[in-house]
Amino acid sequence: MQYERWNTIISFEATSLPKPDITITYEGLFDKKDFALPNIIKASSGSTTLELEYTNANQNPKDLTVKIKMPK
Repeated sequence: MQYERWNTIISFEATSLPKPDITITYEGLFDKKDFALPNIIKASSGSTTLELEYTNANQNPKDLTVKIKMPK
């Protein structure tokens, strides 16, 4: 699934869409008993890309910890 956003108003008369200002792509599926999550989320804007990959998920944990693997 993909979400695209433009920071400008696009005319209804436009025959083609301009490049979106941000694109978020959801891939894969991390399936739990009570919910399903994409296990990879990619957000791109211009030349900047952020990628999150989940290997496990807990619903409503007491303490929330987020670990981000930075590129070398």
